[in-house]
Amino acid sequence: MTISSMTGFSQGAGFSAPFHWRWEIKTVNSKGLDLRLRLPAGFDGLDIPARAAISRALARGACYANLSVTRESPAVTAKINRDLLVHLMETLSSLPHPENIGPLTLDGLLGLRGVVETGEVEEDEAASASARAQILAGLDAALHQLQAMRRDEGEALAVVLGQRLDRIEALTRDADASPARQPQAIREKLREAVAQLCELGRFDETRLYQEAVLLAA
Repeated sequence: MTISSMTGFSQGAGFSAPFHWRWEIKTVNSKGLDLRLRLPAGFDGLDIPARAAISRALARGACYANLSVTRESPAVTAKINRDLLVHLMETLSSLPHPENIGPLTLDGLLGLRGVVETGEVEEDEAASASARAQILAGLDAALHQLQAMRRDEGEALAVVLGQRLDRIEALTRDADASPARQPQAIREKLREAVAQLCELGRFDETRLYQEAVLLAA
C-alpha cells in the first residue's frame, strides 16, 4: 500500500513577455479536497482550467493555490497633444507679461489638463494567450513537484508506522508468551485472591473460586 502525505509546498515561476508569473501551492490535512484558488485581475479565465488541473493531481487535502502576475512594460501610455501645446505657447507669448509672474516654463505647460494625454496599452491577445498557456504549464509542473513531496513524506511516514506496528506485534507476542498469562498461573492468582477474601469474612471458598474461574474463562 502506497502512503502519501497531505501536507506539502511547491512553487514555480516564469516569464512570458510582458508578464512575470509565479505559482505558490500549499496543502494541509483535510478529509476531502478543499481548494482555495486566488488569481490576479485579468486572469480570471484561468479559474476553470486551473481548478481542473488541481483536482486531477490531488484527491485530498486543503489546497491553497496563489498566482501572482506582474507586467514588465507599463500598462499606460502618455502622448503629448502638440497642437494644444503650440497653441498655448503662442497665446501666452502674445500676452503682456506682468512683473510679479515668472517666465513661461515647459513643465508648467505640460502640467495643464489636456496637454499630456494618457491611455491604457492595448492588450496583445497573442501575447496574453501565450502567457496563459505557459502559466497553466507552470501550474502542472508545480503540482508534479507537490505530488513528489507528498509521496516522499508519505514513504517516510510509512517507515515510521511500520516500525511502530512491528513493535506492537512483538510486545503482543511477548505478552502472550509471558508465564503470568498461562492458565495455571492465572488459577493460582485467583486461588490466592479467594483465600484473602475468605480471611476477611465468612465466604464459601469453593464457590468463590468456581465463580472466579468462570469469570476469567
